[in-house]
Amino acid sequence: MVSKRQILPRPVPPAPPTPSAPPAPFAAPELPSLDSGQTQDVIRALLEKGAKLPKANVILKEGSVINQTMMTVTTLHTAVAHQDLDLIDLLLSRDACMMTWNEYGDTALHLAVRLELLEPLKKMLCREVPWPIVDVRDIKGQTPLHLAVKQQWAEGVSFLLEMGADVKTTSNDSERAVVNNHLTCVELLCEYNADVSNGLPGDYSLVHIAAENNFPEIVSFLLRDRRVGYKLRDSRCRQEKGGLTPLHLAARAGHTPCVEELLKAGANLLLTTTEEPMRSSTALHLAAREGFVETVQTILDFDLTKQTLKATDEDKWYPLHVAAMNGHGNCVRVMLRHGADIAAAIPDETGLRSGLEIIMYCVPQAVEFLVEIFDSYIENNKRAINDPECEIEVKYDILIPEGTSKKQMGVLNELLNNGRQKLQEELLLHPIVETFVWLKWRKLRGYFFCLMAFFFIFTLSLTSLSILHYVIKKYYLRDYESGVKWFVFLGTWAVGIMNPGGEWARFAAAVTVLLAWTELLFLLSRCPSWGFYALMFSKVAKNVLSTFTFIIVGFAFSFMILNENLKEPFHNFWHAIVKVLIMMIEPDYGDTFENTLEINVISQAIFVTFVILISIVLMNLMVGLAVSDISILEAQGRTERLAKQIGFLSLLELLVYNDCLIKCLPKCLRIALEKRRCVSPSVIIRPATPLNSVFQQLPRDIRESVLEKVAAQLSKANAIDVKECLQKLDNEAKKHPKDVKKTSFSNSSHLSRDSTVTEKLYDNEIKMNLKAIMKEIAELRNEVRGKRNVATEMYRLPQETTVLV
Repeated sequence: MVSKRQILPRPVPPAPPTPSAPPAPFAAPELPSLDSGQTQDVIRALLEKGAKLPKANVILKEGSVINQTMMTVTTLHTAVAHQDLDLIDLLLSRDACMMTWNEYGDTALHLAVRLELLEPLKKMLCREVPWPIVDVRDIKGQTPLHLAVKQQWAEGVSFLLEMGADVKTTSNDSERAVVNNHLTCVELLCEYNADVSNGLPGDYSLVHIAAENNFPEIVSFLLRDRRVGYKLRDSRCRQEKGGLTPLHLAARAGHTPCVEELLKAGANLLLTTTEEPMRSSTALHLAAREGFVETVQTILDFDLTKQTLKATDEDKWYPLHVAAMNGHGNCVRVMLRHGADIAAAIPDETGLRSGLEIIMYCVPQAVEFLVEIFDSYIENNKRAINDPECEIEVKYDILIPEGTSKKQMGVLNELLNNGRQKLQEELLLHPIVETFVWLKWRKLRGYFFCLMAFFFIFTLSLTSLSILHYVIKKYYLRDYESGVKWFVFLGTWAVGIMNPGGEWARFAAAVTVLLAWTELLFLLSRCPSWGFYALMFSKVAKNVLSTFTFIIVGFAFSFMILNENLKEPFHNFWHAIVKVLIMMIEPDYGDTFENTLEINVISQAIFVTFVILISIVLMNLMVGLAVSDISILEAQGRTERLAKQIGFLSLLELLVYNDCLIKCLPKCLRIALEKRRCVSPSVIIRPATPLNSVFQQLPRDIRESVLEKVAAQLSKANAIDVKECLQKLDNEAKKHPKDVKKTSFSNSSHLSRDSTVTEKLYDNEIKMNLKAIMKEIAELRNEVRGKRNVATEMYRLPQETTVLV
């Protein structure tokens, strides 16, 4: 049984018309096998004998016709279904009613529209009637115009409009004829003054409907009129429905073409929804929440001022954080490329969370994901590294999303405060971070040397400690350097107030001087040239003391007990410890044991054990550990050096971006300070061009790191090119399967013997294509072979070959 909602295709008129009857809800029942003339004679005879045609109870309402009579089928419905124009004319001449519904609630006019039968429709509407029959309604309250638009029957819409159909009439569901995805119909309706600005239930406009259903052509057409577009492009639905604009609906559903049309028409990107249930979200929030990458890309392409990235919802969340919380890594990548601040903090139940923290928690393989994003900021012009025209551009947009106008160390500070060692090792040692820190150091190193000079007179000790306390508050108490600074400060104060001739003043001065020079070593660890070795020294010393302290203390107690009769050097524990540490370098057996009155075998055995374990095993173990762990210690040392350098640059940035300090400076110094305090958003490196720049070269290890990234990108691009060549070869084989089949031979010897015959099997087109492909593969092979030694060749170049422009 066919559903009553099913719509049949337009029936094909037979020649001569016979009542073919596919079982369908809107087709008339089968007629006897009579021709048109016989049918008319039968019906005329019946009418003359008193047969009655059905009549409708006509009610006029606002110019439209409403009827209430329903029959299973009428003669007029049957004539329309079979396109019998003569029969239709006969029935209309006998006042057949065109407003009677059939069993499916259609009038004869609706049936003609549903079956897209133009001639029967013309025959009925061109007849004069005392009421506006063109707007008659079916059981759903739809006029023939509504149905024609739904059917997307442009020819029928045009004819109905010519016959005076009312474009403002609504159905029982308050639906207008304009709300359908058929541009031609909409254009016809608008030509006949359809009011597209009228609202639908819930304050939905036609642009809302088109945007929600992804009808970009209709959105463009409706917004073409500036007056209408200005009114509808930012219209909102009711508050209880979310206060959504058409842009919100299109962005939430991921309808990128509609979003693009709305933005071209000037839709406001910063409008927000209601607090409930959409949490005062912008269009970018909605697209980011659902993970529609193309929609996010389109919105950001139109937002030249980056205001949407800085807009917050009801919970004070940025679009970047919304996308990261929902695990949409591709949306995060797009927003970061357009200048989103990964260090921006938002509130949640546990306090403030930065975008970096949310990415680490919610995005799969977060570290690899961030490394891939950082790699994308190193770009090249696809030329070989040893090519003089090769240019490598290192962009710092992800590190300085605010540009050069504001502080530039926020993202790096967030990396330090994140506390994840793997993330810090991967990102702090990334070429982007290393080059940026190096350039920032070049900008601010003058201030560093000034502070070094001030340190010797201790005028900025308290200020430095206070600032460091607030800048790196999380790690201040755990940093042993903080303790050294406090001891230097207190020792300096004690030496200043104590009597210089006293014994304790001398001790305090000695300790304070030693700690002051130790702090100087810590300060030197921030310098790129010396910092690695200072940190390596402290790391090795810490490991040795924490590991081998127990055995040293054990030997000290043993020697002190066995040599209790000697006044020197084991008469107390402290002297014993000092002597054992000295014996690690020089055993000094004669001075220690030959002066004893008796031979103590146990003492000698323990001394021999000490020499073997400490002087031989332990010292060689220390050397071996230092050699074997040099790569690990080097990576850790570089990471710690960069961390200290970033912290110190953050301190300097507080000074050079201090508005009060800048206002006190003369204009010339203020201009010089503003030029020297910031790093440009990008830097161009030309590896194969001789040194010709006012800037000094990048350090060798940073330069090599950048070149390794570029070499990896080029290798990946070459791999893709080889795949494309193979794909071309496969496509050619598919286009000419017979020719390819002819050219396949069982073995190479057969190929060599019959090479002349093989050449004849190729036609000219295939031969040219294959030659071009083989030539391209050969060129790629040569290029890849040449690039294998690119890194080695570049490293052999003198230091002057890498330039920074």
